[in-house]
Amino acid sequence: MRREFQWGRLVAGLVLMTTAVVYFGDAGDAWDAPWFVGIPLVCGGLCLAAVVGMVRRMTGLRSRGAAPDPAGSRPKAGLN
Repeated sequence: MRREFQWGRLVAGLVLMTTAVVYFGDAGDAWDAPWFVGIPLVCGGLCLAAVVGMVRRMTGLRSRGAAPDPAGSRPKAGLN
């Protein structure tokens, strides 16, 4: 079973990895990053990921090979 690719999770992962790289660079004395730099990175990145996910869901884009769900294929409530 294949799942649909989720762009919002990709954006969130990239932003969190970027934040980790910033702090690892600071810990390794490659550069000096203030302690509060992670807050806007994480909050802004998660907001961006939410917007990307909502836009993806609203546009109804589907990955290749995924067929749209026909209206008649959903089970009706109360007919278990």
